[in-house]
Amino acid sequence: MKLFFLNFMLFSCCCQTGAVTREYYIGIIETTWNYAPGNTNIISGQLFAEEEQAEVFLKKGPHRIGSIYKKAVYTQYTNNLYDVIVEKPSWLGLLGPVIKGEVGDSIIIHLKNFASRSYTLHPHGVRYTKENEVFLQHLLYIQQTVLFILTTPKILKKEMML
Repeated sequence: MKLFFLNFMLFSCCCQTGAVTREYYIGIIETTWNYAPGNTNIISGQLFAEEEQAEVFLKKGPHRIGSIYKKAVYTQYTNNLYDVIVEKPSWLGLLGPVIKGEVGDSIIIHLKNFASRSYTLHPHGVRYTKENEVFLQHLLYIQQTVLFILTTPKILKKEMML
């Protein structure tokens, strides 16, 4: 009886459970990010004002953007309304959400771009076929075409005004 129970437990643990479909709702939002907060270089310990090279990169001017950049942040939401953000661990910082899956699972990502320009994502560690890639390229082509059509009248109008 014990041998039967042990064999049953071993068989149960080794059998692959049914694959599932995992859906993620991710929105791309823009935020400002100060990559050099404060007034001290944390690596050298010197004040930025004392470092000759720091001013070149941190001072805002006609040919420099300064230390504050516009950053695209990939944010996970609970559903297709994109109204409730899924909390993530603080150690992730500005990184996007962790997408989990097991062997055999299908992962569906609903991506909504709230940003001012086009962004994309790449599934590192996920196997996908060339058909998936072609579909993604087609979507990007459509998005770029629509963007071109929407911006073309503005460009023509500017050229006519010159």
